[in-house]
Amino acid sequence: MSWFNHVFQLINALQAAEVSPESISSIVGVREAHLSIQDGDLRKIKGTKKVEALSLDLRQTESHRSCFTNEEFEQLQNLRFLLLDGADLDGDFKRLFSKLRWLQWRGCPVYFKPINFHLKNLVILDLSNSRITNNWEGWSQLKMAKRLKVLDLSNCSHLVQSPEFSTFAKLEKLILQGCPNLVQIDRSIGNLRNLRVLDIAYSGITKLPDVIGNLEKLEEMNASSCRKLQGEILSDIGRLSSLRILRLCDSEIRSLPTSICGLSCLQSLHLYNCKQLRLLPKLPPNLKRLDVSSCVSLEGLPDLSQLGVLEELDLCGCQKLVSVNGLWGF
Repeated sequence: MSWFNHVFQLINALQAAEVSPESISSIVGVREAHLSIQDGDLRKIKGTKKVEALSLDLRQTESHRSCFTNEEFEQLQNLRFLLLDGADLDGDFKRLFSKLRWLQWRGCPVYFKPINFHLKNLVILDLSNSRITNNWEGWSQLKMAKRLKVLDLSNCSHLVQSPEFSTFAKLEKLILQGCPNLVQIDRSIGNLRNLRVLDIAYSGITKLPDVIGNLEKLEEMNASSCRKLQGEILSDIGRLSSLRILRLCDSEIRSLPTSICGLSCLQSLHLYNCKQLRLLPKLPPNLKRLDVSSCVSLEGLPDLSQLGVLEELDLCGCQKLVSVNGLWGF
């Protein structure tokens, strides 16, 4: 990655982590830190007290370092963004990272060594591409992050069950995409009343959580390419009163519940390549985009004349669909 692209990405991260515009100039310190990890000790970095963002991506360097201790972070009291991809931590981190807002720790270690790792002000946590499980020891300490709004566990191939979410009451975005062995989402997801985005695409789930209807603020749900998702979708999905985008593409679902017509905010419904889908119930009146392309078993659609704001309709590859009622009005 070029230095320019590196700086550009980190500036975006800084802004998302609520770093003040006046402090973004300290990104020079980020560059210094990024290049100094090959020297072996973070304490050699100059001006550590001014650094607000630190990149320690061991996957992008030839450094032989893999583990960083609490002593090396003692002067980095103002960190708000920390990237630890491929790295390990060890030691007592009490009173450290108190200002940290964003932690990107892709490929984090299976065995969790830090103690007192209490990230009370953390807003974004990215643990994607890791081999962690729901029994990972790190969860017991990360549960202190009660201000967390984004949790990214994408491509965590060892996850069979999601972690417990009850302490993440402020969570707004949950990403479980690309977890092929994930078959169960903890019921505590029903307590995430502020959740706006749920992405479980390419996971191994066989059905949506039966508490899905509790997520009244959910605006977008992506369950595409969940090849084991089959049969009927729960009627509780009709309680998602804020849902705008629903993606169920490339799954084995046979039908949608009639309650879906009550989703007054739904604007986009994507059902591409749902080969077992035969019929669609009455659809929400504010739907703007409907994609049922490659639904080879689809035999009928509801009267489309009721969809007064429909802008996009994709019926390509619907071999058994011989007529469409209400299409002349568009």
